[in-house]
Amino acid sequence: MAARIFIIFVCEFVCGFGAIVFSPAHPPLPAEAAAAAGLQWKGRTLANKLQQASQTSSETPEQVEPAADKAKENEEEKESRTELLAAASLFNAASSQNTEEQQAAEEALREAMSTPSRIGRPDRSIEEHTASTCLPDFTKCPKGWNQEGVYCVAGGAYSGPCAAEADLTEMSVEQKIAFASFCAVAFPCQADCAQNFQQTCPSLWREIGSGVCSAPLQYEGSCAARLDVTGMSEEDKSTWSLRCGARWPCTAPKQRSYEDVCPKGWSLQSGQVCTAPTNYNGPCEHTAYMSGATALDKKAFEATCHAEWPETAGECMHDYSAACPFGWFHGDDECVAPLTYNICGKRKSFNAATPATKEDWAHNCKVKFPCSDRSTCQKEYAAPCPADWYAFGGGGSCGAPSSYSGTCAPVLNGLADLSTSEKTALEKKCEIQWPCTGEVYAAVLRVKEDSTRPRKSTEAVF
Repeated sequence: MAARIFIIFVCEFVCGFGAIVFSPAHPPLPAEAAAAAGLQWKGRTLANKLQQASQTSSETPEQVEPAADKAKENEEEKESRTELLAAASLFNAASSQNTEEQQAAEEALREAMSTPSRIGRPDRSIEEHTASTCLPDFTKCPKGWNQEGVYCVAGGAYSGPCAAEADLTEMSVEQKIAFASFCAVAFPCQADCAQNFQQTCPSLWREIGSGVCSAPLQYEGSCAARLDVTGMSEEDKSTWSLRCGARWPCTAPKQRSYEDVCPKGWSLQSGQVCTAPTNYNGPCEHTAYMSGATALDKKAFEATCHAEWPETAGECMHDYSAACPFGWFHGDDECVAPLTYNICGKRKSFNAATPATKEDWAHNCKVKFPCSDRSTCQKEYAAPCPADWYAFGGGGSCGAPSSYSGTCAPVLNGLADLSTSEKTALEKKCEIQWPCTGEVYAAVLRVKEDSTRPRKSTEAVF
């Protein structure tokens, strides 16, 4: 009787099929004949069910492998399952009655107990779980607004509280969300756009640690709300997005470089005068005086005159896990801004800041963090110093970071006055790189402009 109770426990614990009692080791008593017949019928029925389950048609496949985000069976669970299976085998071997039905039931039961996975053929296909909520496409203008150059221009029906023209290219995702809420507009939903897997996190997810993304509150997918993308390839991200009902942001149009004096296709004449090509049919004159024009002026010229400056080569993906913004000096516990920076505080500690916090702060304070890869980007040779070096001495000197191991001295003077070709030659000689267009901002460029001005002797340098 104790052995019978044991095998009932084994089958209930491992298989979940209910109480299964095999024939006892001694002949059944007359009073037990009817019960034994009933048990044999139950065994035959169970055998048929298990055989049918083990022959599952390929038309209705079941997943035989555990999901990627579920923990695999540990060694303790394997050992317990092996001991239970061995005990059941010993008990059944001692049975005096070994009918065909019982053998079939035992064989099917053994097969079921031999793996923690469900019975069936492997299904290695990817089931797509489409997100039921609208994922905004922040690479486009709000609904009802038109794209004119880099500006989004509201249609005639707009009656919200904001200006009818806005440059959204410099806004972060959080700022665009705030813009949509305050200005009473909505961004279109993502369609079948090309996803930008160069971005660290999926759409609306936030990077809370280096390579660790946190889901938004409205995430309705079936996967965990934390995702570690460290080491994930583009194919891995695509597979994950299909399985988990999330998408990476749409690929944005390339940014434009306003370093050139004239728009693309226009000719530069003396005195920074630009003349239009012969096939220009825009609303402006064929001659434009661009002396002293800023990037904002050039953006306005694009929108008004239907011209455009050239696109930048490559894309700068900002590394918000970096210790300091680009062009800032990294001290012991804080970052020190260039002397020409005057928007937020000149000293800032990022010791407890997450990458998402750094991104928000950078957009609010008009600075940029370094690019994570400079191999394919368009270089900004107007910057006074190489990438990761910092300017001091009124912009006339450049200091190398502590990690520099090139062949040149750790302090170089007069780099701001070099031509582009001279800076290109210096890159090869000193094993350095000039920064990308996407990481250089106004305060860094002003260091070069400020280097020719007289400075007070009391101003600190670093």
